[in-house]
Amino acid sequence: MAKLKFKREKKGGKDNWGAGWDYLLKDFYDDLDQITKDNYFRRYNPKLINKVFKNLFQILNSEAIPRMRKLKNQSPVKTEKKICQDWLNQIKQLNKFFKKARKLSEKVIAIDSLAQFLRETKTDWQPKKEIKGVAVSQGVAQGRAKIVLDFDKDFSKMKKGDILITDETDPTMLPLMLKAKAIVTDTGGLLCHAAIISRELKIPCITGTKIATQVLKDNDLIEVDAKRGLVKILEKAK
Repeated sequence: MAKLKFKREKKGGKDNWGAGWDYLLKDFYDDLDQITKDNYFRRYNPKLINKVFKNLFQILNSEAIPRMRKLKNQSPVKTEKKICQDWLNQIKQLNKFFKKARKLSEKVIAIDSLAQFLRETKTDWQPKKEIKGVAVSQGVAQGRAKIVLDFDKDFSKMKKGDILITDETDPTMLPLMLKAKAIVTDTGGLLCHAAIISRELKIPCITGTKIATQVLKDNDLIEVDAKRGLVKILEKAK
């Protein structure tokens, strides 16, 4: 079993704090590291969790959302405006989860999800040959991408050995996850549903890509490298 590294450096590197908009959480880096470590050992510090939860919820609404709205309004490019709006649509769902979270376990999931989401938020609008995310279940797999955003509509397109690309997973998607060779999601972190299930199924999983469902198309041949947190497009679908 790989040794986990709980303490993240404060500067540089894709595995460190400050990779994206998580600089907004700079006053809580040490607290977030401690919560991650406690969670691994199945410990809860109610005072610490509640303090961080309250502050991150405030940062989300007073800083992160207004900044993205400002970027959207200032952008003269339609594509950039769409990216900003997609970001706002996704963060609204996380915002709702924050408002409903009552149990300590729910608050930890909300904290982790927001930290990872902000970490993967960039303002680089250039097309990417590789999609970066958080490696939450180790392994490397190649296969055809299948984009699943509407469970009822998209259920039939997923075949055994395909790679599931979605915004997030929930228990209703388990039949699709059982068919998947790997899983890639737009949102989530180490404690999200996709991460937990993929580790149980022992298949590669990358979460928090933010743009996978927008960049990838059905039947693109891709490689999911969950050792490095990278999704590569090997061949675009015709």
